[in-house]
Amino acid sequence: YDNEWGYSQRVVDLAHLVASKWPGLFIDGSGDPLEDYCKTNAADEECKVYEA
Repeated sequence: YDNEWGYSQRVVDLAHLVASKWPGLFIDGSGDPLEDYCKTNAADEECKVYEA
């Protein structure tokens, strides 16, 4: 990968995949803290989507 953001996202994806297959471990949520936060706080500035 030629950029840190793309690489770090793939590492997070891999960690989530491994954790989801771990015996006896239950993951509550999407794995994305902002997505989980915006489910209950949709009006907050961080959750607004602006289109160009």
